[in-house]
Amino acid sequence: MRRIALIIALFLTWTIAASAGDKVYLGLGMNLLFPSDSGYKEIYGSNVMKPDIEIGYNLSEKLSIYGGFGYMTKQGTTIGELNVETKSTSSYLDLGLGYKIYEKGKFSTKINTGLSYIMTKEEALGEQVSGKSLGFRAKLESNYGITDNIFTGLRIGYIYGKDKIEGVEVKLGGLEIGVVLGFKF
Repeated sequence: MRRIALIIALFLTWTIAASAGDKVYLGLGMNLLFPSDSGYKEIYGSNVMKPDIEIGYNLSEKLSIYGGFGYMTKQGTTIGELNVETKSTSSYLDLGLGYKIYEKGKFSTKINTGLSYIMTKEEALGEQVSGKSLGFRAKLESNYGITDNIFTGLRIGYIYGKDKIEGVEVKLGGLEIGVVLGFKF
């Protein structure tokens, strides 16, 4: 079912992008997330890879609207005597505005800021707990145009969210740095 939904979403995205001229962009990113929750870091380590996809529409020369999806999963081991294997999965749905603050030749820099709906799940000892939070995301991204329709870039950002899972307050998100490969349609 998920594959069918993904195929339909990609088809609709491609159809909209093909009809929009050069106002639509698609960015494929790979980020290194440094979680802000100390409990998470004890079990899973101080960083985790988080791929993401972002699609945006340029409302004007400087202003854009975007939506995105990011996903991460990591295996870990609890601390203490038990040493139980655990697995953590998080998904991020983003919606926000982008503002281009610099552009000269093939170089440009923009700020994206908006809401991030964070869903998280952790599995250990055959049990699972989950949480969700409406959070905030901000990032600074500098891009270089390889061609008129293809660009690459570097980004740094922060995702903030928190939730109470089984009575314990956890921080969802953290600092992220990454790279992006993008396409303009």
